[in-house]
Amino acid sequence: MVLIIALMIWRLMEHQMRRYVEQNQVQLTGWDNKPTTRPTAFMMTPVFDENLTAYIKDIRVVFRGIGSRQQKFLQALGVSQAVYTDPGSLYVLTPRAGVSKA
Repeated sequence: MVLIIALMIWRLMEHQMRRYVEQNQVQLTGWDNKPTTRPTAFMMTPVFDENLTAYIKDIRVVFRGIGSRQQKFLQALGVSQAVYTDPGSLYVLTPRAGVSKA
């Protein structure tokens, strides 16, 4: 059951990124740093694997910051980079995702 839910989320991420690319007529950087109009969730995983987030005195800190390639993927997902420092911000979708801010 958990695997099915994970695969559904994986597919939802791909759908959201592809819809963003189509609506905004942009390309995301894919494999071998080549632009693509058909991004996949698997293509996105190595982009974010180097991010490190830690708690230091009850404050979340992102080491190395968020790069421009990572910001483009987050924007395509309709998610703010604040998800790294404020987990509650994940549940407030950006206006580009079609839902108004709370």
